[in-house]
Amino acid sequence: MKSNPTSRLMNKKFGVQYYSIGNAPHNIDISDNNNHDSAKAPVKHVLPVQLIVFICKSSEILHKDLDMFCKEQITPVVVEKKLPFIVCLDHSGAATTQKVDIIAQMKRLANTLQESLEGTHKIVRTEVPSASISNVSLKNKTSVYQKSLTDIQMDGKFVGRKKELEVLDELLNDDTHKYITIKGFGGMGKTSLALQAAKNFNGRILALSLVGIPTLSSVVMKIARFVGIDTKDLSPQEQQSTINEKLDGDETILLYLDNMEDIKHATGKGDLEAKALMKLFQRMPQNVKILATSREALAFPDEKIVELGGLTEEDGMQVFRQWVPQRNDEVDNRNAMKLSRLVHGHSLSLRLLGGMFNDYKESISQFVENVFDRLPKAVNENSKDDRHESIEACIKYSFDNLEPALGSLLGQLKAFEIPFTKKLAVLALTYETLPVSSWSMADALHKLWQLSWLDQRLFK
Repeated sequence: MKSNPTSRLMNKKFGVQYYSIGNAPHNIDISDNNNHDSAKAPVKHVLPVQLIVFICKSSEILHKDLDMFCKEQITPVVVEKKLPFIVCLDHSGAATTQKVDIIAQMKRLANTLQESLEGTHKIVRTEVPSASISNVSLKNKTSVYQKSLTDIQMDGKFVGRKKELEVLDELLNDDTHKYITIKGFGGMGKTSLALQAAKNFNGRILALSLVGIPTLSSVVMKIARFVGIDTKDLSPQEQQSTINEKLDGDETILLYLDNMEDIKHATGKGDLEAKALMKLFQRMPQNVKILATSREALAFPDEKIVELGGLTEEDGMQVFRQWVPQRNDEVDNRNAMKLSRLVHGHSLSLRLLGGMFNDYKESISQFVENVFDRLPKAVNENSKDDRHESIEACIKYSFDNLEPALGSLLGQLKAFEIPFTKKLAVLALTYETLPVSSWSMADALHKLWQLSWLDQRLFK
């Protein structure tokens, strides 16, 4: 993305298809090219189109929902044309005080486009300095880094956690802390926070899911692919030493380890595979920072713990709203914030309750009252045990409201200790698994996903 590509495109002999969004002016003049407004009939090309250029006024997207803006204005065209593209934000006429907000919006727009087009395009954001913004503190360039985050996926949009992100940003960019652990109760949002912090990190990143304790060889293979090493002719010891040699250097590399408590528990029980993995992580070069999520401290050398509590009432309200798409208009902020307060900002509880409310017909005020009635009374807000008891009551309330067939199937799915696919579940669980009902296996799995009991990876 470039804030003003005109000088870069002048005199280039290739076809450009130009889309003017909203009130943006036609200010790119390239001979032998096809420039047209997206609302007008296209002009016959003189040269084959090899580039798409979008231009829009920055003021028009400054307060818009960027996901919707990209979905409606940019992504459909790019997906259809299958071509490289440039998005130009025209900030002429904007006040100097707005420039920082505009550049931040450019960064968010780039991140949004990367998420929606990561399978086909790599988004690069650059900013062209100008006299009008010379006195504003901005980074002139955002570099492109290798980021391998496909091992970790989360449903929904990231919400809140501004203070925690600031703390993590400082820790990930200092020269002091090598081991950083986000510690919190299950379902509090540790993975979402770590994933967002990793996305914000300016450097190379490899994310690894450690759910179910993967084998040492599988973890080594993923790291080897990340650093570009062919390990087929190397012994296990040579693989690890070669990886460390490749990782070692001046640049900071972030290794994000999700669900490390599984490794910690297994290590305490003498599991050799878990012990080998722990040694692998502890022997990483000094320039490799490790960001881990866990329900408990991991006893890494000089480990820095970032304790994660519940969401604020406002952020909890936003999380709840994400999971009531069919009934969002029926939810008022006061009741949604009250619900967030009742579950102590517990992200998973809000998601489960959202899926439950979305599927039933009672009013939001009645729903909140019913949740309140299920909670233990006289809860001490300062007692961790009491807070956990309230959260568990909410989760049980959601489970108790599942149809018997779905509750039975969910119990069967507990047999899977690692992420699984719908195909694997259908093969492993016969239709006799379901009590007499009208559900097919595929429909039952999809319903559990809609109710937030299953992860989106089932439906990839």
